[in-house]
Amino acid sequence: MPKTEFYDAYGAAHPNVFGMRDEALHSVRRRHMSHSFSMAYIKDMENYLDGNIQIQKDEIQSHINRNETFDLKKILHYYVIDVLGELAFSQSFAVQQSDDESRVPPVVEHSLLAAVTGSWPMMTMALKKYLPYVPHAGLKSLFAGRKACADLASVSIDRRLAGLSVAKTSLTVCNHAFHHNPVVWGEVHNIFNPTRWDEPSITAKSRLLMHFGLGGRQCIGKTVATANIYKLLSTLLREFQFVLASEQERAGVANGLYKGKIPEMFSVGISDLKGPLLVRARNR
Repeated sequence: MPKTEFYDAYGAAHPNVFGMRDEALHSVRRRHMSHSFSMAYIKDMENYLDGNIQIQKDEIQSHINRNETFDLKKILHYYVIDVLGELAFSQSFAVQQSDDESRVPPVVEHSLLAAVTGSWPMMTMALKKYLPYVPHAGLKSLFAGRKACADLASVSIDRRLAGLSVAKTSLTVCNHAFHHNPVVWGEVHNIFNPTRWDEPSITAKSRLLMHFGLGGRQCIGKTVATANIYKLLSTLLREFQFVLASEQERAGVANGLYKGKIPEMFSVGISDLKGPLLVRARNR
């Protein structure tokens, strides 16, 4: 099933592999890129993951030594950015070591802009052409974010190539709605309960999940993402124990106040916890 006009908002003059709607061209481009996202390649690059995990561990240990509260969400985010820098752009953004959030590429702004302009397919091209001239600080920030992402990709390509040149009805499936369909998942679909997967009847439905998409348009970075999730979290949970920093929140957890509840989220296509995740840690 081809992608709809919504994805025109994610591309530029030369559509990227995510926003590209031409299926034949996408298939060729994906084949060219597939090795760089394969498990074999990830294993070859494992030393970069290990190096960044060590930075993360040292950061957590420093908080433990100083008996400090820290934002676990932020340091996990910084780890992801640095690893992506190593794997995709041949150099880390050094966000973990500098603790400088300005080094984080403005991907959120880019995604938000695309989601807004892509929601009006008939006007997407016109919006992309004229919105940059609207004297609104918020819009200018979004377009500046998109330009920064494009420039970052261009610099990386230039460095790697060393100067070489190189009438239908659309059907849209919303991942969130698909994953929260009570007909499939029951009335408890909106309750956070990881142990549900212990039930064989629920486990059998795992094939219905599409958090990375499905088929030929499945996210090409799935292997990179899952490898990092398994490796980082298993390492951190083996070596550290994390508790909520707020005594009131810890009491709420003990009393079942948050059981089955999902915290307030923020989404620009992928949901994220709104606000920090303040914790304390100790060595196991």
